[in-house]
Amino acid sequence: MKRTLFAVLALLASTLALTQNKTMLSEGKCWTMSYKTVLPAEYGDLYSLKETIIKGDTIVNGIHFFRQYERLWKHWKGEQRPEEWTVTNKYVGEDGGKVYLCDGTEESIRVIMDFSLDEKSLFPQYGEYGPFVTAVSDTILANSTDNVPRKCMHLSIENIEVDLWVEGVGSLFYGLDGLDLWRIGAISM
Repeated sequence: MKRTLFAVLALLASTLALTQNKTMLSEGKCWTMSYKTVLPAEYGDLYSLKETIIKGDTIVNGIHFFRQYERLWKHWKGEQRPEEWTVTNKYVGEDGGKVYLCDGTEESIRVIMDFSLDEKSLFPQYGEYGPFVTAVSDTILANSTDNVPRKCMHLSIENIEVDLWVEGVGSLFYGLDGLDLWRIGAISM
């Protein structure tokens, strides 16, 4: 009887662990987003790399937010140089599988990712035409150090993939900026 009860409790605990969202926000966490801009051949390659780090403790509308600090690296014609860290007016928060962006005021809170959606769900933040969640799967990131499977969500508009969300990491196309930051002609790296 004790063995059966233990087995049932272990199964429930593992099921609960699988359904809980992996957080992507913690003090000091840093993201790196890199893009290659397509230019005429005579200009050579131009790379843009942005690092974002989150710090602080701000509560807005009951949600815990971190302030974003950013710095850019310029890569052009073999030359690299980092800029200084700058304080932004952007705050990122997470609650119930949803990731929020705001400028520190209750009126500006908006959802930029929602890991609670299922396949074929509409991401309502951008209206009735999409994007839609076209696939939900588990993935292990190639550059991951922990090799832990994470929930991966593909978002598409009219069969064109526009974003990719990974639990515990965030958007692989747009970082913490959401779908507003279109980089026309740029290749996400």
